[in-house]
Amino acid sequence: MQLSSLRYDAFKGHRKAWEKCGILHRDISGNNVMLDRWGHGVLNDWDLARRREEMDQAPHTHVRTGTWYFVSTLLLMKPGKRHDVHDGLESFVLLVLFHVLSSLEHSRSEDLGVTIFEIFERSRRTAEGYYIGGREKNAIFADEDVCIECFQIKDNTPPRLVTESF
Repeated sequence: MQLSSLRYDAFKGHRKAWEKCGILHRDISGNNVMLDRWGHGVLNDWDLARRREEMDQAPHTHVRTGTWYFVSTLLLMKPGKRHDVHDGLESFVLLVLFHVLSSLEHSRSEDLGVTIFEIFERSRRTAEGYYIGGREKNAIFADEDVCIECFQIKDNTPPRLVTESF
């Protein structure tokens, strides 16, 4: 449960940074969620962050900002798309999905390496030099049945934090 709490604390910090300061992190990953001395999750490594007024600038390179595993589906599929708050929110969902798949026993545990590759790593280079991916992530988000059929968590009890927060 502590891992879920850390992620949730980091999410709340990300939300406050956006709502109060207009700053978007743009590099959500497991390595950027730290534990403070009081046992709370803290989002660190803000060097790729941008202010709201800077968000209209198009990407300057052929490589996406952020940790590939947790970059949003649309950013991976559309090289010219600008990073926005929705992409940051999806990155948190992907972070939780990654930790669930790699930490809990589920219906695809035996093929974990292949599953992680298909969802989080698969990419290809376009003729224009952009790396794109996200097709498998998109399938999970676009079709609820894909997610339910592919990833049945064994002995699953919904976390109290999630069920009480909404």
